[in-house]
Amino acid sequence: MDGITLYFQMHTGTETPPPTPVLYQNYPNPFNPSTTISYYLPERDRVRITIYDITGMFIVRLENRERPEGHNAVTWDGTNGSGTRVGAGLYLCQLKTTHAVTSRKMILLP
Repeated sequence: MDGITLYFQMHTGTETPPPTPVLYQNYPNPFNPSTTISYYLPERDRVRITIYDITGMFIVRLENRERPEGHNAVTWDGTNGSGTRVGAGLYLCQLKTTHAVTSRKMILLP
């Protein structure tokens, strides 16, 4: 699959955690007025979560700190770094750690 690794959670009571950071799809998506962005870290790491518009313009940085191993989450309220609501549309959420950079599309409804 061209370098893409997929991990599936089995409901067997045991689960093998992924060996690399994972950015899950935000929920809800589409959203208004806010959404939760969840991610998994296989070890304690420095995390940067940044929101960009579809043209790649910086909107806001939600996280820029060290986070513990395991599942973590942050909420985006649809505002930019100045606290102003952004317009409806398609946005990109980027997770950057020491070992990975990944992104997901998000849709903010009017």
